[in-house]
Amino acid sequence: MLNTIEAVMNEHGEIRLLEPVRSAGRRRVLVTVLDEPPPSDLAPPEASGLLAFLDELERLPFSTRTTEEMDADIQAERDAWE
Repeated sequence: MLNTIEAVMNEHGEIRLLEPVRSAGRRRVLVTVLDEPPPSDLAPPEASGLLAFLDELERLPFSTRTTEEMDADIQAERDAWE
């Protein structure tokens, strides 16, 4: 049985499948490279949530505290629970 799966190939020749593939074991695969770029809005469904999350991060103010200061605050909160 033939099964067509959409994928995207980057400039290094690495192929990323855009949907999960189920198989009963090892299978022979033929790859056909189309002579056209992928649509600019093409992203796998699981990546769309991540992309939205990363867009939101750019809008958030970042803390200027050091990791030591944050660790001290976390420890103080933990000590307060004891």
